[in-house]
Amino acid sequence: MTFKNCSNPEHAEPLPATSEFFYKDKRASDGLTARCKDCLKARQRRYYKENREDRIAYQRDYNRVNQIRILRWRMRNLEHLRCYQRHYYRRRRAVILPRQRSYQQDHRTRIKNVKTP
Repeated sequence: MTFKNCSNPEHAEPLPATSEFFYKDKRASDGLTARCKDCLKARQRRYYKENREDRIAYQRDYNRVNQIRILRWRMRNLEHLRCYQRHYYRRRRAVILPRQRSYQQDHRTRIKNVKTP
């Protein structure tokens, strides 16, 4: 097994040169990115935190401009979306249920006043 060093200077230990630790990159000579997955994820999180308002504004503008396109995609992929949502709920049920209970307790009066059709 070959090992590879992450190009992030803060990450010193070599990692196995596999797609488990590095993203694929067909432009690279070894077919893997220079930075490991953990370092890239940390970099993305840091970038989002630093540029949160800009990213939210960009996403809002994109959604407004492409609203019809997005709705068409959703209609064409309705079954796929439902399958994804079921799978997501099953995987994260332990996180979702307490959050729902907490919301329902905090908003009990608002929920009672909502009329169902």
